[in-house]
Amino acid sequence: AGVVQGLAEACSALDLPVVGGNVSLYNGAGDTAVRPTPVVCTVGVIEDLARSRGAGFVAAGDAVLLVQTVPPTLAASLFWERFGGGLEGRPPRPRFEPLRALIDWLVDTARTGSLRSAHDVAHGGLAVALAECALLGGLGLEAALPPGGEAVEVLFGEAPGAVVVSCAATRRAEVVESARARGLAPILLGRTIAEPVLRIGCGPVRIETQLAQLRAVWGGAP
Repeated sequence: AGVVQGLAEACSALDLPVVGGNVSLYNGAGDTAVRPTPVVCTVGVIEDLARSRGAGFVAAGDAVLLVQTVPPTLAASLFWERFGGGLEGRPPRPRFEPLRALIDWLVDTARTGSLRSAHDVAHGGLAVALAECALLGGLGLEAALPPGGEAVEVLFGEAPGAVVVSCAATRRAEVVESARARGLAPILLGRTIAEPVLRIGCGPVRIETQLAQLRAVWGGAP
């Protein structure tokens, strides 16, 4: 019941029109239990399809930034489920005011064309989102992730309301200024590169892997 109430609160705060959905609180498939899974269908309008942006990086040399509304945590994350022994903990509560500001900002930047790509940080956290952006665009990345906690939490923690965006280096100041004008705090992560490799630094942790290797793993993921 709390999940349904939370969904209603979010829809009211963000003006989301729900046109359908299903909440299976007791479910199963054979001998396997299915977690309680609310499914919600909403609708939106893209005024100009030519101005829509995909998730993949577009051009080498672009600036890559993170905009988040709450800090990430490993609680109830995919990483913790796989490597911590189960789906435990309580995820952070969404902050609807900055989340609404983030949504409005993304719409504005789509209209002005200042962003080249945008991808939500969801299952797997920031490291997974960056890998997906690189794979979808066929471009590499050199990034230094922000400090502020254990490296594993920065890399794989999850939280509602976080987006990775890219823009031309010449428009970075414009993008940052427009985000700050809405009360957001964009963080520069790094830049895209033509070399098909992902290089990520996070404190003492260094990750370097070829996109071909990532693609093989990504394509076989459950």
